[in-house]
Amino acid sequence: MEERLTATVPYRFPAAAILVALVGLAVGSAIGAAATLLAPRSDRFGPGIVAGGVPLSGLSEAEARDRLAAYARRLRTLPIRLVAGRHEHRTDLASLGGDVAIDAALAAARSVNDRRARGPFAALFTRWFRPSAVRIAVPVRLAPERVASRLRRWAAEWESAPRNARLRHANGGLERVPERPGARLDAAALATRVAEALAAPAVAAEVAASLATAPDDDEWTRSARPIEVAVPTREVPPRVRLVDLAGIDTLLATFHTSAAGSSRNRLTNIRLACQAIDGLVLRPGDVFSYNETVGPRDLESGFRMAPVIVDGQLVPGVGGGICQVSSTVYNAALLADLAIVTRQHHSFPLAYVAAGRDATVSYGGQDLRIRNSLAHPVMLAAALEGTRVVVRIYGHASDRREVDLVRTGRRPIEWTRIVRRDGVVLRREVISRDVYRLSAPRRSRPDRRPSTAASAPSAESVAPPHEPGETPATGRAVPAAGRQ
Repeated sequence: MEERLTATVPYRFPAAAILVALVGLAVGSAIGAAATLLAPRSDRFGPGIVAGGVPLSGLSEAEARDRLAAYARRLRTLPIRLVAGRHEHRTDLASLGGDVAIDAALAAARSVNDRRARGPFAALFTRWFRPSAVRIAVPVRLAPERVASRLRRWAAEWESAPRNARLRHANGGLERVPERPGARLDAAALATRVAEALAAPAVAAEVAASLATAPDDDEWTRSARPIEVAVPTREVPPRVRLVDLAGIDTLLATFHTSAAGSSRNRLTNIRLACQAIDGLVLRPGDVFSYNETVGPRDLESGFRMAPVIVDGQLVPGVGGGICQVSSTVYNAALLADLAIVTRQHHSFPLAYVAAGRDATVSYGGQDLRIRNSLAHPVMLAAALEGTRVVVRIYGHASDRREVDLVRTGRRPIEWTRIVRRDGVVLRREVISRDVYRLSAPRRSRPDRRPSTAASAPSAESVAPPHEPGETPATGRAVPAAGRQ
């Protein structure tokens, strides 16, 4: 039997493979060591993180917060020049009620730092293949309502009220005056513009650099260059345009009452009420509400303190005098043959109008409501002309009537409206039966608390006792065509 012998030869790795493995191990170790060295420390911000121009690299979160607080303090006092046409005013972020959101900026910086610290290779990748600097905006926050409130004192320079298209007497006829839009401060747009201007990189860099070059806040604020922001306004359309006056070509009725002897405050209230009504157009079937048109009688709306009747006494109240305007409107509407929907009389007869021809109003309470019962639109024109409260009603010539107001009863006081056309009676109707208190209103004691006419449903404005009334001697109103 033949025996075979087999020799085993040991396997030898190629020298090149061994060299490659050793080099790879060395490179991997080097990469790991480099990544470990480059990875940011979790308690400090890594390199290249900048918030609002303030470098945060190497700072702890507490140190970064202090640095950003100093930045925010200067940003709040940086002068701002608001420009609108030829008007300009200086202010700053703090005066506008704004703030700098450093917490939001810190949160964004922390998020960047955390992403870099997720692992050594991620940190190395970030260092080698991404920009070294990460710039984080520091948000500036402004509430539009605060901006509008803080800038109210300058609104008169920037804003203008719209002017309604209107009719006026000229050369023996009616001239049409075109409308003009108004302008109102756009507080929301202004808040956005200011925030964007303060967050601009150039401004942020300048403010951040000042922390090192000008350590005193007050001194820096005085010498800082203001940023300029154009004040945005939005167009306010008028209520009445020329097209709305088409077909309105005739004066249907006019009525006036005397406000002679009224205080300055009372005249101011009358003027504001007239301005709210002036130019109002009622299409056929439309209902005019005095309270809705004039709005709340409060100090915020410009109304002032003047005597009103509350619980049978004359007391100081906001909006005293507005009932003289409602009474004047009521009489003009009667003479124009408009339909009276709602009307209440005062508790006592008044000096500026005949008993039974007054109309009391109170915001949230009594209202004067009138419906245009004619075939065409009408326009109400109201104004304080000297010491006369004048209301004119314009409409189409075909709607013109001859209207008489006749007192037909003494107790209760009754008034009848007689409507004619071409001398023919079209309608005869009792328009009111009123009972008044016999005693005059008492003046309140000096220590009585003032009343607010806007919130007291029983408040009734009155004219001074010595004011002349406008009661015709015959007890009959002058026809609409003849009153000027």
